[in-house]
Amino acid sequence: MAYPIVGMYAYDPKKGVATPGWRGLHYLDMEKCTGCQLCALACKNIAEAIEMVHVNVDYPQNKKEIYPSVDYGRCLPSWVEIFTYEGLKQIRDVRVGDKVLTHAGRFRPVTQVFRRKYTGRIFSFKTLGNVEPLTVTEGHPILIHASGKNEWATPESITPRTYLTRPIIQEVSTLASVESGYQAYRPAGKGNYFLLQKETFACTPDLGRLIGYYLAEGHADRSTVSFDVHEGEQEIAHDIVRISKEVLNTEVSIRLDKRSQRLKLVIDSDSAASFFRQFGATCYLKQLPSWAMVLPEAIQAEIVKGIFRGEGRYSNYKYEYTRFNCFAVRTASKALANQLTYVLARLGIVSSVSKQDQKGRRRRYNVTVNTPFMERMAAVCGIVASNDPDHSHDHVKMVDGMIISPVVNISVEDVNDLEVFNLKVEEDNSYVASNQVVHNCVFCGFCIDPSTPVVTNPGLKPISQVEVGDMLLTHTGDYRPVTKVWDMLYSGPIYSIHVYGRPEPLICTKDHPVMAVPGPLYTRKDGHLIGPTSPIRFYTPDELKAGDYMISPIVKRIVHTSFFEKEVPTYRGDVSTRRLKLAADPDLFRLIGYYMAGGFCDGGRSVGFSFQTEEEELIGDVRWLCKNFFSEEPKLRRNADLGVDVVLDSVLAGDFFLQFGHEAENKKLPDWVFFAEKEKLTQLIKGIWLGDGCKVHHPCQGSFNFNTTSEVLAFQLQETLARLGVVGLIEGQRQKDRPPAYRVNVFGRWALELSSLLGVGFAGVLSNFADSFHLDGDYVYLPIKEIEVKDVKDYRVMDVTVDEDHTFAPLGLATSNCVDACPFYALFMTNDVELSELHRNGLFYTPVELFRKPKLIDAKRQEWRMDTEKGAHHE
Repeated sequence: MAYPIVGMYAYDPKKGVATPGWRGLHYLDMEKCTGCQLCALACKNIAEAIEMVHVNVDYPQNKKEIYPSVDYGRCLPSWVEIFTYEGLKQIRDVRVGDKVLTHAGRFRPVTQVFRRKYTGRIFSFKTLGNVEPLTVTEGHPILIHASGKNEWATPESITPRTYLTRPIIQEVSTLASVESGYQAYRPAGKGNYFLLQKETFACTPDLGRLIGYYLAEGHADRSTVSFDVHEGEQEIAHDIVRISKEVLNTEVSIRLDKRSQRLKLVIDSDSAASFFRQFGATCYLKQLPSWAMVLPEAIQAEIVKGIFRGEGRYSNYKYEYTRFNCFAVRTASKALANQLTYVLARLGIVSSVSKQDQKGRRRRYNVTVNTPFMERMAAVCGIVASNDPDHSHDHVKMVDGMIISPVVNISVEDVNDLEVFNLKVEEDNSYVASNQVVHNCVFCGFCIDPSTPVVTNPGLKPISQVEVGDMLLTHTGDYRPVTKVWDMLYSGPIYSIHVYGRPEPLICTKDHPVMAVPGPLYTRKDGHLIGPTSPIRFYTPDELKAGDYMISPIVKRIVHTSFFEKEVPTYRGDVSTRRLKLAADPDLFRLIGYYMAGGFCDGGRSVGFSFQTEEEELIGDVRWLCKNFFSEEPKLRRNADLGVDVVLDSVLAGDFFLQFGHEAENKKLPDWVFFAEKEKLTQLIKGIWLGDGCKVHHPCQGSFNFNTTSEVLAFQLQETLARLGVVGLIEGQRQKDRPPAYRVNVFGRWALELSSLLGVGFAGVLSNFADSFHLDGDYVYLPIKEIEVKDVKDYRVMDVTVDEDHTFAPLGLATSNCVDACPFYALFMTNDVELSELHRNGLFYTPVELFRKPKLIDAKRQEWRMDTEKGAHHE
């Protein structure tokens, strides 16, 4: 079955015109064709280059109606965030080799990054529960959920209430332990030196809960880890002390901050500090490292529990007109908030992320869980909470391994020479941009803004920083490698898709397909949305509308880690080391949660955790955890009038916690934490919530809030919550003269679910707002709030080609990647032929008539053949 190109084949993607005088030929192998019609999506709007006509050849195998074509440039703007293995990255920062989350819920490497200038329309989709909108160029395939199934759609076909998709991470790590290296100081008279040491910690639920505590309330410098616990949070403090002693083999010293009235649990351990630094040294830098994103669910559940206990809250208040019933974790780390939603999704919990800007303060992010996931979240957090069917927030939901979210707003903008990017991702051929699954680049055309953070393994990275080999989250919830990166200039309409639960819009070109689901109709009974009823498929931004759902894939990968081990340098120059070995149990994850919430470290010999003086239980928990894991007693230091810092002067602890981020805005979860088991993630969330979370008792609805200034951590928190079955919404906050803050909010039934996970009571009012968010085992469904469109000229956009899944998740939203060839090797192209040759005197057979099926040399190369009975053999 062959298709001659009656338009022009040679094509200038910048000028948008074809080279006259040429004709080519496409050959479609029906045995390999899957009927995905990605080629048809690619062909859309560029008919001048490849207008095709069916060749009437009556072969019995020709049973499909396929419209093959070549994609010349659908990308994402440079600022669109991609969910990578290392955290959130703007697509312009995605590099070859980075692993991005694909639609399959696994991380796959980016094999190529494409950059170009794009002129045309870009679509921005705002989905419910997503803090960032998904912005793509026209035609960029986005994975949506419609009519009960997932399908690719171009942005133009996506309307409000279309469900976009976000994969649930499917990968699970079998990591039994984690290693942390640190520099151990060795006095030797006049020749003092540092020795590089490694410490191994068992990946246990206790470690996960300790990680959660650290993410919520922890801080790490070079040699100490500290947890700031309120004086009244003695249980948390004791838990931290216990886990620190049992898992980290360290003692925790408890110090009371008279000014803040908080207990500071300090672990003086180089190994513990080294371990926790990978989760971010300060609250703005908190995030889960890549290994933590794929830990078993049991450990991830403990991480969530730790985050929630440290930085979360459960609200259950009923007012005269409404009810506020939700779990909420507040964090200053955008990355952690985002990761938390993925971790919660792995735990079967749909969460939403919102951001909060405060004057003179950094932006905070809230990961919120509402009904119908309140009970599940309550089980993770270890509190009592129940769903409120009368105030269900089920518009963002889990369906077929995806979190689908309706599009609530679509904006289209014409851009000129906009720098856009795309990626090529290995195997899955998709990645997660703005927490929505998008198709990767098969050539170049489905583009998003280069600043868009892309979900990598396990964090965020601007798509402009994505490189070939990066592992991106795809719509399947797996991570697939980027095989190509496209960097171009784009002129035309550019769309900003604002999605509930994302702090920023997804900015993409007109043709960038995003995964979405059409929004449901309103019921006549109560006037509330009934949830998505159509399958997921790809839509272009101009096809979406407010109320449609974009999907955010839930990370599938799980890394089973028994111990965290690392040689920690103890002297400058790495001449002396100590071995850090921590049991990666839920207690450790709770301690990590404390650090992610309120921990700090100076990158050296200490780590600290900040608490209010009344948080005695939390202080005791952190002290116990620090002592348990790092075998050192942390000290209590006064921090202002009402605060206390738990400071652990430990090279091991400082080095451990440094992996989580040195400052609050840099906090993120490393991969062994982000991919942990649900029980560990629960403790992580619990630690984060206890450390820096809160319960919001609002007259309209209650919620749990996680606050962070780290965008990566905010997204990681959102994903972690999604892995736990809780929908968290990221809310971004812009504050003058302060870094942006992110708040991960968990509302309604999701708050009940979170309260159940964390074991925290929730009695807030349950409103119908949480019913707008849905979650299944694969996706969180986030409704689009608004879509804005504007024309741009020479606007930089980027896209990627993701292997296998051919999707990625900018801002955690599933969109299509960029394609330059059929990903299934079913579509072949002949050499170009000058049209003048077709009319040459004496020509008996045209090249079209002489063409025969190519002979494959290997999977990707073919030898072109001509009919030797009619003409000469030609390669």
